[in-house]
Amino acid sequence: MAASLGRPLAAALALALFSALAWRARADSAVSYLPGGAAPWIVADEPFKLKAGFVVPSYVHFRRRFTVGPASEGELRLRARRESQVVLDGKVVLAPGEAAGGWKNERRVVLRPGPGEHELLIVVHAEPGPAALSAEVAAWGLRTGPDWQAAAGDRGWPRARLAATPRRAVDFDGRPSAAEGFVATLPWLLPFLFLGAWLSRRGLRRPWLWAAGGWSALAVLNLTRLPPAVGFDSLAHAELARLLFATGLPGPGESWQSFQAPLYHLLCAPLTAFKLTDDALVRFMRMPNLLCGFLLAWLCARFAALARPGRPDAPAAAALFALALAPNLYMSQAPGNEPLAAALTAAFLVMCLRLRAREESLPEAFLLGGVLGAAMLAKTTAALVVPAGLALLGPRRSRSWWGTLAAGAFLTGGWWYVRGWALHGAPFTGGWDPARGLAWSQDPGYRTAGDLWRFGAALGQPLYSGVAGFWDALYSTLWLDGWQSGIVNADVEPFWFPYWQAAAAWWGLVPTFLIAVGARRAWRGENAAGASSLLAVATGVAALLALFLLVPVYSTVKASYLLGLTPAAALLLADGLPENGSKRIWAWALLSGWAACSILAHVPR
Repeated sequence: MAASLGRPLAAALALALFSALAWRARADSAVSYLPGGAAPWIVADEPFKLKAGFVVPSYVHFRRRFTVGPASEGELRLRARRESQVVLDGKVVLAPGEAAGGWKNERRVVLRPGPGEHELLIVVHAEPGPAALSAEVAAWGLRTGPDWQAAAGDRGWPRARLAATPRRAVDFDGRPSAAEGFVATLPWLLPFLFLGAWLSRRGLRRPWLWAAGGWSALAVLNLTRLPPAVGFDSLAHAELARLLFATGLPGPGESWQSFQAPLYHLLCAPLTAFKLTDDALVRFMRMPNLLCGFLLAWLCARFAALARPGRPDAPAAAALFALALAPNLYMSQAPGNEPLAAALTAAFLVMCLRLRAREESLPEAFLLGGVLGAAMLAKTTAALVVPAGLALLGPRRSRSWWGTLAAGAFLTGGWWYVRGWALHGAPFTGGWDPARGLAWSQDPGYRTAGDLWRFGAALGQPLYSGVAGFWDALYSTLWLDGWQSGIVNADVEPFWFPYWQAAAAWWGLVPTFLIAVGARRAWRGENAAGASSLLAVATGVAALLALFLLVPVYSTVKASYLLGLTPAAALLLADGLPENGSKRIWAWALLSGWAACSILAHVPR
């Protein structure tokens, strides 16, 4: 039933989401998407900045010299992000303003310059930036492009840049490329390839214990060698734990991370009573995350064992995948709420699968709701698992059962969102929300159609390759620490081994292929667990895509936001493995090579 429910549900959700996103991107001026048209969008050609900054207004002067003949009348049609002013030969012909209905609509003015050479100047003002322009005079064949000039500040009159041109973070070009990393590390990985092939011949009962030993060694190295400041906003997470212990639940703008759901920080808050230094507090706050990272792998094994009872290699593959998954490795080694949320979300999926064939029990319903609520109290992204959980449970349950589940979820986590709604007018406040009173900005500041379909930068120079678009950002943060745990200064000594990090980009093609094969089988099959897993992964990617469009900063996309959906991806990967023959041996050899590379890529230097 869940299989037949999951497939149409996934298709319906995808259609509804993409239709709504397409409409908003095209029409809503609050979404910084530059829609297509007759003339391309141009921006000032400024270096890409990795460091976030304050919100500041952007003024850009776009200039184009041109020559017209005797028939010199033409209509200028322009779209500007946001306000625009048109000056022809030093005379204002269109006063400063924004198009009626929003900046994505056109402003028009008829130009009558007379025959000869002329200068068209269009001043665009945007806050927050960047300023962008799309303009044409069809009668003269005049369109915005790289032959225009764009002056921002005191940088003279350099050529404009097409807004759709892929961006690059040249700061990290000195680090090894994916090809260099792969070639340099391949000899060291050959023993692991042979190990995977050997284990596949011997039944694959518990090969993931090898990776578990590696994880334990990784935990020791983390606590002794990794600098405390490493990790996304590590010191800010420690600050929030101190704030919770001192004052109770804060508002979303009281500290840099106080918008977060607070369960992890509440659990760590008692540590601050011991007057620890920031460095010591950060190291202690890593310990529960290292445990949660290992627990996530165990839960993935349980999910696969329940879903595929006739395949002993499925839980082994699922656990190995979770243990070696880059977001689990780099997020579990730093303070933050994602590992705890991921472990609780994975536990919710396992419980849904266990309860699928069981008789209704109100205590079990309450416990299931409590686990979901706790996951959402750890991080809001836990809500992404709800569609897959509903598909697993199926619709044939009583109202009292669903009501009991909802009560459990509310008592453990739902109250936090009701509190936010009552105090701040919204159940959820994101880190980017202006309502926090902590206004910040980050490049690029806009999106184009190319950002949604291009891919490949992550297979070249993987570090910060995600600035090129959505898929490179997702890939580079899924198979390696593509954002380098928030370190934006390439002069800082790397804390992971650069050649292994680079090699992980190519090795990531192995699990990507296996998951794609498993997803194809799930779509074409009638298995409830496979269909629900496909729905979970599709929901997570769709949610990231929506966030990518609505929040136009490069760091929006992090695969770690989907860490709680690891059991679903792990099952799809296990389903993508051949069940017998030489292909099975090759698949396990390559999977073992990927796992070894990924773990070695996240060993502290």
